[in-house]
Amino acid sequence: MKQKETREDLDIPVFEKITGFIKLIRPINLFIIILSFIVGYVFTKGEISIVLPIIYILIASLGYIINDIKDYEIDLVNEPERPIPSNTVKKKEAKIFFVILLIFFVILNFLVKTKLLIFNDLVLILVIFYSIYFKRKGFIGNLIVAFFTISPFVAIYILTDDLKNLVAIMFFAFCINLLREIVKDLKDFRGDKLVKSKSLPIKYGFEYTYNILLILSFLFLAGTIYFSKSFYGGIYYIIFILIIANGINFLSLFFTKKKEYSISSILYKINILLGIGGLWLSM
Repeated sequence: MKQKETREDLDIPVFEKITGFIKLIRPINLFIIILSFIVGYVFTKGEISIVLPIIYILIASLGYIINDIKDYEIDLVNEPERPIPSNTVKKKEAKIFFVILLIFFVILNFLVKTKLLIFNDLVLILVIFYSIYFKRKGFIGNLIVAFFTISPFVAIYILTDDLKNLVAIMFFAFCINLLREIVKDLKDFRGDKLVKSKSLPIKYGFEYTYNILLILSFLFLAGTIYFSKSFYGGIYYIIFILIIANGINFLSLFFTKKKEYSISSILYKINILLGIGGLWLSM
C-alpha cells in the first residue's frame, strides 16, 4: 500500500522556499532596526556608518533563526505556519543559513571600532544565550529582548558619545517592546506550558500579568510626559507620543483584557513604527 506523502517528502517550490527564508528572519522587525539607526543618527547628528545597521540586521537574523530552531516543538502548537514547523525551511537548511550569516557578521564586525566590535559580539552572545536558555526564564527573558531593541542606540552612543539625545528614544523602544513581549507570552501560553516555560502568565496567571502590563503602561505614560520637555517640535511629540502612542498602549490593554492577543501584539508593533517616526519629527 502506497504511503501518503507528507510535506516533508515533497519538494518545496523555489519561490516558496525563498519566501520561507525571508519569513525566518522577520523582515518587518529588520525594517524597524534600520529605522532605529536612521533616527538615532538624526538625533545625535553623528557620523553615518553603513556597516553598523547591516551588522545589527545580521545579529537579529541570527537570533531569529536559532530561536525558530529551538522553538520547533512550541511553534508546532503556537505558530504552525512558521517556516520550520511548516517544513518550508528544513532545520538543516536553517542551520546552514545561520552559519552563512554568522560568517558575514564576523567579517563586517572587524570593520568597526574596537569598542563597537566588543559590544556587538556581546549583543550576539546575549541573543544566542537568550534563545538557548533565558527565553524560558520568564520576565528576565522579556527584559533581554527589550534590551536588544535598544542595542542599536547603545551602539550609536558608543560611536558618537552622545547619550543625552538618545535617552528618550531608548526609553520609548524599551518600554513598548517589553509590553509586546509580555503580551506574546500570553499569546503563546499553550505552547510555552508544554516546555515548562516560566513566563509570567504560566507562573502567576492572567490577572497578575495584566496588572504588570497596566503598571508598565502608566510608567510609560509618566515617562513620555517627563521627556516632553526635551523635544522642541512640541506639536509632533504631543500628537504622536503623548496622544497616539499612549492611546495605542491602552487600546492594546483593552484587547489584552478581551484575550485578543494577536491584535494587541500587532498594535504594539504599529506603535513602535509610529513612535519612532513621531520622535524623528519632533526633533
